[in-house]
Amino acid sequence: MPNILDCVEDCLRTTRCRSVNYHQGAHFCQTNFENRTTVPDLFIKTPGWIYSDIEDWKKTIAGACSMSNCSMNEKCIPKPFGQFSCVISDCGIPSSERFSMEKVREWDAIGVERGIHITCSAGYKPQGLERFFCRPDGSWKTNLKCTTKQKVGCFVYDYQHDVLQFGQYKIYPNGEDECEDVCLLRHQNNFKYYGLRVCIV
Repeated sequence: MPNILDCVEDCLRTTRCRSVNYHQGAHFCQTNFENRTTVPDLFIKTPGWIYSDIEDWKKTIAGACSMSNCSMNEKCIPKPFGQFSCVISDCGIPSSERFSMEKVREWDAIGVERGIHITCSAGYKPQGLERFFCRPDGSWKTNLKCTTKQKVGCFVYDYQHDVLQFGQYKIYPNGEDECEDVCLLRHQNNFKYYGLRVCIV
């Protein structure tokens, strides 16, 4: 069973790793790509778990891998006679203004053959599963598409949505000039809004 030193060594050999979580009872190890300094809001004390920043440990624990030059999404594998090789460790953090990590769950991970819950950012409409799977080649597999939501409503010259009315009549288009000229001047402010000035559908 792995112990805390095995967990630390694994982190030291993984370029992206910044900290570890180790469960003493289950002898279970988690390697993190952030630490409690960079994301303090995510640091939670839980009974049975030990947390440690990788900076608190000497690199020599990793043996030959302490001198490795593996890329950010790679992990060092030690070999005989002080040699080592680099293999893909993860798929990186999905980076796009269209994606949001607000639905990430506790056991999500970016490592090879692991998955993470991703949703669309505000202003984008999701289509497909909000789930990313990390392939062995270091690329994400997903069918999630985030398309820009269409803005409609008052002040946007929208002919399909009724936003203003005067009595039994509806005003088209409902742009800013039309609101001001038709409603305020001709009808002495006798109008009401159907909805928000800018609605997201």
